Amino acid sequence: VILSSGTFMRGLIHIGDLNFPGGRLGDPAATGLSLALKERGFPISRLKTGTPPRLLASSIDFSVTEEQPGDPGVGFVHRSEPFVPPLPQVSCYITHTTEKTKEIIAANIHRSALYGGRIEGIGPRYCPSIEDKIVKFADKERHHIFIEPEGIHTQEVY
Repeated sequence: VILSSGTFMRGLIHIGDLNFPGGRLGDPAATGLSLALKERGFPISRLKTGTPPRLLASSIDFSVTEEQPGDPGVGFVHRSEPFVPPLPQVSCYITHTTEKTKEIIAANIHRSALYGGRIEGIGPRYCPSIEDKIVKFADKERHHIFIEPEGIHTQEVY
């Protein structure tokens, strides 16, 4: 039997040097299920997702970013179904760190859950966290920062 619980098993959220039990989007951690399985001898492990913080879009000066529109929408056609038009899209944006950004992150790296020693793990290779970029690629003058909308009907971006 495989139990795929995602990041909820003993889910732990780290924000700087704070941490507390939780799941995504304000959902609770599966602590009861985790404890019950552990008491019965099942090993419990945790995924390290490195989820970036959410920001309020209205707090961002998008004039200093570069818009990254999505691909043109393609409708869906099937013989037994009517034409389904493409869904609306919202753009992503790209910007870059500055020398000041790098200084702030480097001066506070000890507050990072990973670099402060409160967690261990290897995050995703395809999208390293900003602190990973600053530490592992310290020789680079600047690093990409992608700003992506959480959805169409929200002001949250990550």
